[in-house]
Amino acid sequence: SIDITHDEYIKIKNLDFPDFQDTNLIKIYDISNQMLCFSKCSIISKCAFVSFNGSKCRLLKRYAFRMLVESSKSAYCKNNCDDINGLINYWPIYESQVNDIVEGKDLYAPVNAFTTADRHGNENAAIRLKSGYYRVPEGVYFNGDFTVMAWAKVNKLVSFSRLFDFGVSRSSVLIFLSEAGTGKPGVDVISSKDLFTYSTFNKPVELSKWFHIAAVLKDSILSLYFNCTFQSSHLSNIPTRINRNLNFIGKSNMGNPNADADIDDFKIFNRALNIQEITDECKELF
Repeated sequence: SIDITHDEYIKIKNLDFPDFQDTNLIKIYDISNQMLCFSKCSIISKCAFVSFNGSKCRLLKRYAFRMLVESSKSAYCKNNCDDINGLINYWPIYESQVNDIVEGKDLYAPVNAFTTADRHGNENAAIRLKSGYYRVPEGVYFNGDFTVMAWAKVNKLVSFSRLFDFGVSRSSVLIFLSEAGTGKPGVDVISSKDLFTYSTFNKPVELSKWFHIAAVLKDSILSLYFNCTFQSSHLSNIPTRINRNLNFIGKSNMGNPNADADIDDFKIFNRALNIQEITDECKELF
C-alpha cells in the first residue's frame, strides 16, 4: 500500500478499469508522476480509485468498483472504497451497456427503447424510451426502508407512465412520470391493502429537461425529492421481502401507457438516505 496525505492506496493486482465515459469517471489528467496522480485523488472526497496508465491518470468514484476487469495493469483503491453503503442495484448506463453493476440485474428485452446522450452530452450513456420499456430480472428489491433515485427527462406527457414499476400481482413499488396530465411525477407503494395515497412533485417538470428524482421510505413515511429539494410525503404501505417478477423501466403493471422519456443513473438502496446523502447524489456534476 501507499500512504499519501493520510490516505492509504491499496494496489488491486491484475485488475483495472476499461476506458469509458460515464458518471463514475471523475476526471482524466495528463500526469506522468504516479505520486502526483494519487495526490489529485486525495484532494477530491468522491475519489475512490486511481487508474494510472503511462501519462494518463484516471480518478473514479466508489461505485465504479464493479467495473473492474482483468488486466495486465493494476488499479489502486483509496481507503475503504468498497463500501457502497446500502446500494443494492445500480444501472449507470454507459457505452450502450444497460447492466446493473452491483447485483447483475441487467436490463433486457427492450421495446421501443434505445441508448442516447446523457445529461453531460456523453453518447450512448442514457436510455431513451419512445412509448417503450425494458424488462428487469426478477428478484427481491425491497424489504422495508429504501431509497430509489434516478435522473430523468420527460419528452412527452403520458398519464401515469412509469419511470419504474417493480411488482408481483397488483403489489408494486413505482415512480410515475406524470400524475394524469399534470406533469407532476410521483411515487407510490401499492399492495392488496392500498392506502390510495401517493406523493407528487409540487410543480410539473419541464419537458425535455433533465431532473433528479429521489423517493425515500423511512418507517412508514414515503418522501419525494426533486433536484435535492423535499416535495411531499405520505403514510405508505411498507414493501415486504418478496420475489418480484413483473419489473419494468418505463412500463406499468396496471395498464397505463408506456413512458416517453430518457432515464439514467438508476439506483436502489436498502436503507433511507438522509438529506445530505440525497444532496450529494443529486448535485453530482462529474
